[in-house]
Amino acid sequence: MQRRFIFIYLMVLTLVTSCTVTVRTADSVSIKNSVHNYPVIGDLDIGKKVTETKEWNNTPLNKTSLETGKGNLISETVCKYDGDVLVEPQFIIESTGYPFFRHHKVTVMGYIGNYKGFRNATESDLKALETANKLPQGEVVRYNDNTGLKIFRK
Repeated sequence: MQRRFIFIYLMVLTLVTSCTVTVRTADSVSIKNSVHNYPVIGDLDIGKKVTETKEWNNTPLNKTSLETGKGNLISETVCKYDGDVLVEPQFIIESTGYPFFRHHKVTVMGYIGNYKGFRNATESDLKALETANKLPQGEVVRYNDNTGLKIFRK
């Protein structure tokens, strides 16, 4: 009986003392991975002016922000008219009701645009993009090369 007790005691002691914490340190170098795309120029074909409206109710259990509603409305409008982008969207927002129970009505007006004719940017395009990126917001740059007048708005 005493031998069993000593044996169990030694086994527990062995298990407790055999577990050690090892601390290892290593030098590491962070690897910066990024992808730089070469600019691609696409012609934008602007179509007809469209207007769409969306309405929804916000409750404490079902909330949709105005920004999300505007984005959803743009997406639905572009899909409905089979376009790629909505050019110059303008919004009319009407909100009524109490802070926790609001009714939102958002109307968007803009032009449906479709991309066509993609090509790699030429040297003159890159110069124009570099010039346009240095401008303060809202200023217009006119860049004239041999192919004609190009207007960029930042």
